[in-house]
Amino acid sequence: MIVKRNPDANKYISKLNPKIQEIAKEIRSVVFEAVPDFEEKIHKLHLTYCKNGEVCNIAGYTNHVNLGFFKGAYLKDSRNLLKGIGKNERHIEIKSIKEARNNDIIALIRQSVVNPLSHFFSTVKDVLVQGGVKPGQNVLDFGAGNGNYTIPATDIVGKSGKIYALDMNRKRLDKIMAKAGAISNIQRIDTNGEPNIPLSEDSVDIILLFDVTLKNPGSFLKEFQRVLVSRGHLLIYLPIEDNRTEQTVEKFISNVERAGFIPDRKIKIGQHMVHSDWREQGIVYVFKNSNFNSSGTHLPAAHWGEPRLRRDRQAGSTAPLP
Repeated sequence: MIVKRNPDANKYISKLNPKIQEIAKEIRSVVFEAVPDFEEKIHKLHLTYCKNGEVCNIAGYTNHVNLGFFKGAYLKDSRNLLKGIGKNERHIEIKSIKEARNNDIIALIRQSVVNPLSHFFSTVKDVLVQGGVKPGQNVLDFGAGNGNYTIPATDIVGKSGKIYALDMNRKRLDKIMAKAGAISNIQRIDTNGEPNIPLSEDSVDIILLFDVTLKNPGSFLKEFQRVLVSRGHLLIYLPIEDNRTEQTVEKFISNVERAGFIPDRKIKIGQHMVHSDWREQGIVYVFKNSNFNSSGTHLPAAHWGEPRLRRDRQAGSTAPLP
């Protein structure tokens, strides 16, 4: 293992208020005890610790030292150690060496390295299970993006199932595969945006269409019907955000039904990860494939009731649904 301690870190600590220098040294020791192969940098007047990106930092103040977590909002903090109300960052205010030497702090540091979004991934997994994803299934994550659904789905389908991650953005797929690491049941599908999915008929049990805008919905919906097994499901999640209104969502849902998909149920989401930096609330619409039952009975549009999607963030933009 290569130790990546910064030789200038002691110089940084020596410039802090003498009252807190020993506290800062102890916190630094705890950080490396938790994750020995952290890369240590001096960034923005803080000691910053990196592993596959920035994880945490040490910042000195007059009478205390902050141990900050860049994705602290997504950590499971059973001891309520974390403070702050920002979108992402949280910190622990430490005023003594005794407070720094805390096994719960070590656990938080290790958790932030393993997966700072694991708490929300568990919620995503719950939504996918409610939507019908089961062990051994083949799932197409259409417009996989950052892999926020791809990765959790692999845990559900297991080694006997497969997740197809399809996206137009090659770099995003590269990142998904990098995140996947040793996970072997993900297959990437690079696409040019045309409604031609390179999968055979009846090869997919579930299609995830989460926060994806389709330029030609009719053609894509036909492709979805082609690759779905007869008892397959299409799951749709379209959060309300800039350039996407409740009216455009309702129009799209109506188009899906007119294409032959059968409304099955709605899953109301509390709060979970959809994008890398935002938590959102909304509804997942679950459709059966048109061949789900022999009678081919379609439920009326009123089956859905009035959609109740709302925005929980201000940033980000996607093109409006057609």
